[in-house]
Amino acid sequence: MPVHLPPPALHSQLAAGGGGQPAWAGTLAILGVVALPFLQSAAKPALRRVFKPTKCKLCYGTGTTLCTTCKGRGKEGGLISGESLRQCTACFGKGKQLCSKCRGAGIDNRWLYAGRRVSEPKL
Repeated sequence: MPVHLPPPALHSQLAAGGGGQPAWAGTLAILGVVALPFLQSAAKPALRRVFKPTKCKLCYGTGTTLCTTCKGRGKEGGLISGESLRQCTACFGKGKQLCSKCRGAGIDNRWLYAGRRVSEPKL
């Protein structure tokens, strides 16, 4: 049975370890292995800054702000307006509302927790 050899050009490429890949592929792989530890050490602080939860600057991480209608009193009316005191209709007498910026999560970058359900704070 005759033995079939590859064409001479392909044979020399296979013998040299080329395997049909460009000559720069091996160099790129070596540079990637050498540079990887340096890239990791430089990327760690940046990734920590991005993925670290940061407190909301509007509610200071509490998830609630003072009611804009009653200014945190929980009541509307009074001596100045001439009306009798009644429970605030915006906050239902609690004096607090959910933070409009973080929507009650208490953190600015709530996209970190998009897959999880963030519980609503108790007002």
